[in-house]
Formats: sequence, structure tokens, C-alpha cells
Amino acid sequence: MKPDILFFFLFLVLVGCKKSIIEIETVPITDNYIEKIEFPEDYRIQSISKWQNNFLSYNNSTPVIDVYDIEFNLESTYKKSGFGPGEFQKIDSAVIIDNRIIVYDSVKKSFEIFDRDFNNLGSIPTKHKIISLVAHEDGSIYAGSLDMKQYYIVKFEGHLLEKETIILVRDIDEILKGFHSLSIKNDNLFIANIMTNTGIILNLENGKVINIENPFMEKQPEFVYQGEYKLPKQPVWRAGVVTEKHFFQLKNLDSGESIIYRGNFDGDINKSFTFDEHIASIISIDNQFWIFTGTSLKKYPLTKFTN
Repeated sequence: MKPDILFFFLFLVLVGCKKSIIEIETVPITDNYIEKIEFPEDYRIQSISKWQNNFLSYNNSTPVIDVYDIEFNLESTYKKSGFGPGEFQKIDSAVIIDNRIIVYDSVKKSFEIFDRDFNNLGSIPTKHKIISLVAHEDGSIYAGSLDMKQYYIVKFEGHLLEKETIILVRDIDEILKGFHSLSIKNDNLFIANIMTNTGIILNLENGKVINIENPFMEKQPEFVYQGEYKLPKQPVWRAGVVTEKHFFQLKNLDSGESIIYRGNFDGDINKSFTFDEHIASIISIDNQFWIFTGTSLKKYPLTKFTN
């Protein structure tokens, strides 16, 4: 082999090795938070939905819905199991928007819609298998849905969700069956897949789709069975967050610690934040970044995570 050809191949090998080594800045999350709220032992905060000055939390195993004020004082609780109007067997997803609380029940295959006092406004059957709901600031609801062959994003509009539009269709082979949660900021919809630790960002205005591949996440996490459901032992993306220019992915470690990875809208992971506790959920509120540990809420300035 000629020397110049040999050097060329050596160059390609070195470049390939260099690209395979990915390094990002890692920053520990210290206790310089803005505010800390300790929760009583009987708090059931699991999945959070915010609208204006209220938060909604639901527990799909009980099932029960709690509504909190802006300081996380419990305002009301609703639990009514059954198959009649205003009743549910299971809470797969729930959101609070305008003066409505919307619950999807996969057992009844319907939306249960309530006012803020939990008076039932309607029980709306749906042909879609809804996985997760998220409320847009324009008053519409976006839902992730699966059938046997394809994955959808459905937009619901109207006081009783009477208008629906399918805005994204993909083969399950692309997204697999692990779609779990949605997060939205302006017109960027963040879609998470907990079975493969991947995801996509869909721009609702121009239809652009960005695929997320985090090299620091296991593509085939260890699974356990919870009843009939096969789920990752350490679910991540369950608490995904999207802000003006970034998305955030949560990873819980066996040690009880947590890592939050930050990426940009090109799909690149560019920073990580370590936390010495188990993180139950993360959300972005106005100019703050909130971390729920299960026993407390810690509020940090958003710039701590975006700069």
C-alpha cells in the first residue's frame, strides 16, 4: 500500500475514534434554589399539569385527582370509581385547562370532562387509544395515540373536544411501542419514548420533526413487569421538559441519584446536571425550573439550566 493511501486510512480511523468519544459539561445541582416546599407524607404528587395558577396531579393506580393552588396547598380531591358519567376506572392521563379538567380512561375508552368543582360536563367516547395528554396555551389539547400499526398525534379542540385533527402519523417501527409522554412550549411538542429512551420534537407550525438520540442513555433499558405491563426498571422521559431553546431528559440511577441531560433543537445533547436525590418529576414554569423529589419541591432559576 502506498504511504499516502496508508496515511489517508489512518486519518479516517483517528477521525472516527475522535467522533466516538463524546464529552459534555457536567454541573452538580446545589441547594441554591429560590424556594423549597416540603410536602406532607400523604401528598400524592405523581404527574403534574399546570394551567394559570393551579396544578393538577393524578394517580393512575388509585385512581384519584388532586388540584393544588400555586403554593401547592391542596384545594380539592376527586375520586369516584365506576362506569357511569363522571366516574372512571383508570386515569391514563389528565390535564387542567381553562375551567375544565379532562381525564382519559382507557378502561371506559372515553374522556371524562369536569368543571373546576368536578361537576361532570360530559363523557366522550373516543376511538383512539390515548397514551398521554398535554394542554396548549391556545386552549387545544394534544394527545398521543396508538393502534396496532401506527402512532398518532391528535389535536382536540372545542369545549367538549368535539373537533379532532390528526397532525402526525408514524409507523410503530419508527417510534416503537414505548411512547409515553408529551411536553409542549409554544409550538414545539416534545414526544418521549421510554422503551428506547429516544424521542422526537415536532414543530406544530411548520411540521418539522427532529429525532432525539441521547448517546448517554441505554437504548435497551432493563425491564420489569408491573401487573400485565412491561415497563423500564428505571423510567426516564416520564418527566421530559421543553423550553424556548432546549429539551431536558431525566435519568434516575440505581444509587438513588439523578441526572438531567440537556439538548438543543438540533437533537444534540450538550450538558448534564447531577442531583444527589431521586427526582420524581421536572417541569418548567415561567422563568423557573422545578424539581420534585417526591417529598419536596425545589424551585431554581431557569437560567441555571439554560445558560
